[in-house]
Amino acid sequence: MKKPRQKKSAAKPARKQAAKKPAREEQAQPLEKELPKINSIAKLQRQGQIVKDPAGNLGLMKDGAAVRVDEVTASIWTMCDGKRSANDITGLISQLSSIPAEKIRKEIEFIIAQLQRLGFVSEMK
Repeated sequence: MKKPRQKKSAAKPARKQAAKKPAREEQAQPLEKELPKINSIAKLQRQGQIVKDPAGNLGLMKDGAAVRVDEVTASIWTMCDGKRSANDITGLISQLSSIPAEKIRKEIEFIIAQLQRLGFVSEMK
């Protein structure tokens, strides 16, 4: 004879959701603190080279180390030609995409900061 199932209380899922929420916030905070604030008017110079693997995935390579990137990141990296600043790149992408610069500025600066941290972009001196 089978034992009757006990009903699950509604409080358990609520506790699980409440427990997960702070963990997500804790994960997001260190990444923001880790990335340096970029100088939006400094000219940016790319380092390394862009590569494509046999499956068609894009990557950046420098000193034998490679990191996979998406097309947007690869395009931003390519625009870091020593003549453009983060402001210039934001303006150019805004023109090409018809998206106001203020709506995309933070994302572009975030990508540039990541590229700087990884050593694929540096500020011109």
